[in-house]
Order: sequence, then structure tokens, then C-alpha cells
Amino acid sequence: MLPYFLADTLLICCSHQNAIVRTACARLLVSLVSKVGVDKVMTQTRDMRDKILIAGSNLLTEGSLDTR
Repeated sequence: MLPYFLADTLLICCSHQNAIVRTACARLLVSLVSKVGVDKVMTQTRDMRDKILIAGSNLLTEGSLDTR
């Protein structure tokens, strides 16, 4: 099970105003999904899964190359 407090904290910082914070958040999100596994992420509740996918897609459209 994906820890909700960790995922919620990461998703909040992914919309931070500072690009360096968003870059760190993107790296942590990738690390979290890698460690937990994509299968576990996709079997989460619908709202948590949607939040993770939306945050990932928003980070992919980020202007900073480090974040992408």
C-alpha cells in the first residue's frame, strides 16, 4: 500500500511556486513509483491514482528541463 501521507505531501509540493522544489518533487515521485512499483500505484484508490497521474503529467509539461 502506498503511504497516503507521503504521496499527499509529494503531490502538494509538485505544485510549488519554486522550480527547484518541483524538480526535487519530480525526482522523489519517480523514486517512490519505482520502489513501490507501477502495479501498486495502479491498484490504489481512484483519487490517489488520479492525483499521481495528473501530477506526473503536469511535471512533464514543466518548463524546466531538470523537472522533465
